[in-house]
Amino acid sequence: MVDTKQNCATEDKVPALLAFWGSLIHTLPPVKVGGLDWSVTIVTVFLLTAARFAAEYVLIAVFGWPADSELTQEGCCSITAFIHSFTLVPGLWQCFRSHPYRPSEKITEAPVWWQDAASALTQFCTGYMIFDATVNILWPRRETGLTTTDSLFLGHHFATAFVMVSARVVGAGQQSVLMCMFLGEFTNPFMSSYHISKKAMRLACCNGPWMEGCFRVLEIVFAGVYVVVRGPVAPLVFTPMTWDLWTSGRKHIPIWLLGLWTFMIYGVLIGSWPWTVECWGLLTKRATEMGFLEAAVRDGEL
Repeated sequence: MVDTKQNCATEDKVPALLAFWGSLIHTLPPVKVGGLDWSVTIVTVFLLTAARFAAEYVLIAVFGWPADSELTQEGCCSITAFIHSFTLVPGLWQCFRSHPYRPSEKITEAPVWWQDAASALTQFCTGYMIFDATVNILWPRRETGLTTTDSLFLGHHFATAFVMVSARVVGAGQQSVLMCMFLGEFTNPFMSSYHISKKAMRLACCNGPWMEGCFRVLEIVFAGVYVVVRGPVAPLVFTPMTWDLWTSGRKHIPIWLLGLWTFMIYGVLIGSWPWTVECWGLLTKRATEMGFLEAAVRDGEL
């Protein structure tokens, strides 16, 4: 993340990626509900739904995954999660590169082209939360009922969507929302790839030396990235962000909303701790298998 004027874009030099996202706001017919435009959100839900069922067809028809299998359904969920995060993260990164990072900033303080891009990216992420909650969780569990994991994911999706939508309502704090989105989704392509390979390893159609090698690599890469981002990075970023929201942000963000944002942001971070511990366990397990830990202990490093 860069916070220097030299790296900030100007009105006559808008980054192509942000120009694309901003163009969606003006290209799609506006759908106003509660004073907010939901056009990008609605289109996102339809596109991801189409991608989800297209992924199911490809997995079954091309790669031989079993039809009516929970593994196949979960694989489709991971594919759409990958598509969402892989599409979202570069745009978020470009937002931070092209405009100074001020977590509590009012949206009107940013250039209009940046406002449009930030709105489209936020709507895109909101659309994914709605899609995942309805198509991947609520609908498949309509007869069997929700599991504990399902309830946790729904709670995460609700908290994320609430923060994104409420920031649009008050017209401030967008950069803190974008940062939460960035850190939350940065690990997702690695996580989704790992989960897809893990499920493929359990299927006769896909198991083999090549897939096992991919799985081992993806497992280590995902676990390492997740531990770093959810371990030291997120708290180091969220702490000054929270301070800025509660000092400068109180001028234009209601205190009760700041309280909810703080509770939800740190609630999601704390809720991810079991996965952080699990990823750390994966890393130490692989390090032990490869003899790294024994060597470190022998050499006096641990």
